[in-house]
Amino acid sequence: MQSFYRVGDVIDAVCFIFGYTSTPNFHFPPVTQISKNSFRPPPKVDSAVVRIEPRHPVPPVSFAEWDGILRLVFARKNKTIAANFSGKAVASLLRKHYLESCAARGVQPDPPAISSPVDGVDAMEQKVLTILRSSGFDKKRGRVLDEDDLLRLLLAFKKEDIRFG
Repeated sequence: MQSFYRVGDVIDAVCFIFGYTSTPNFHFPPVTQISKNSFRPPPKVDSAVVRIEPRHPVPPVSFAEWDGILRLVFARKNKTIAANFSGKAVASLLRKHYLESCAARGVQPDPPAISSPVDGVDAMEQKVLTILRSSGFDKKRGRVLDEDDLLRLLLAFKKEDIRFG
């Protein structure tokens, strides 16, 4: 027998128990739409029934990095991702993680200006914007991304050795 659950009843329980960083482990295919007229009084939102299925295999993502990228992308869900990633505070945090990653592997930062205490944050801002443009995420907004898009965004940063956690 197959089990179907309402999103509002189960997804909150799943996220509460495991934390929202567990969502890349699950897939939520829609089963059916439910009419507003099925409820008394009719709600002002649409309802749907989804099936919660575990992903096989689980994506090879560090939960600390997944949490870090989600916090940046959804800091302001209606702003573009480029706007969320711009700013000195974000660039400084990503620069710190990047320099730690380079030091652990024993390689020089690229471009070398990132290691400079004066120009490092500006160079990291340019590097982040370049990554976003080349991967096509600079004009997108967090609210329209699905899990696969977020995994691709994380992969684009990992290819450049920029970590989020």
